Amino acid sequence: SAKYDPEGMAGIINIALKSNVDLGLSGAVNAALSNSNRYNTSGNIGYQAGRWTTFVNGGIVSDRRNALGLNDRERYDAANALQSTTAQDILLTPSQRGQNLNATVDYKLSSRDVLSNALLLNHRSSGEASTLTQSLLNGSGSLVDKFVRPRENDSKGVMFDYDVALKRTFTPRTHELSTEFRYNRSHDEDFTALWKEPLGGSPLERETDATDALTRQLNGQLDYTRPLGKVKIDG
Repeated sequence: SAKYDPEGMAGIINIALKSNVDLGLSGAVNAALSNSNRYNTSGNIGYQAGRWTTFVNGGIVSDRRNALGLNDRERYDAANALQSTTAQDILLTPSQRGQNLNATVDYKLSSRDVLSNALLLNHRSSGEASTLTQSLLNGSGSLVDKFVRPRENDSKGVMFDYDVALKRTFTPRTHELSTEFRYNRSHDEDFTALWKEPLGGSPLERETDATDALTRQLNGQLDYTRPLGKVKIDG
């Protein structure tokens, strides 16, 4: 397994298919719906005939919901007398959206040579608008201070991954030569803003945080497999 990229948590599965098997056209569609803002759907289509083997898979997911929360705290002194009360009302509106596309195309150049292409596209976005309303009361229950603390977050990312490989088989599973080139580009953006608004006043203590990250990777790999002695293959 050292010759393969460790991209999965469950290991590597090697599936050896019979040659010259035409499976034709196949496909499937899956969908789930909760309401107008919460749904996901995916589909795939495959085609295998002659020298071509093609598989395409795509999916869309959207999830937006509202959440309410209460957080009340009371502070007492050593004599168990109430000193103050803090009451918080929280309103959250988190959302997530994503689209992805996977495509693989294999073409048999000859009985020994196979050209493989793999493409992965992914777009994702998430956000959260929240409002925290806080009231501070003294021990007698009189209002001391009340303010609102809004917070907005917006994140998005785009990922492109393309892999092309050429494999020549001299003897199946014992004598093989393969080469592979892979290009990956990821662009992630994140923006967060939060501030404090006293009732009837102007925004105070405003804070913003913005991140813009771009990553590019190009990898090449060459593998040659040949036993030094005789190898017996069962099956």
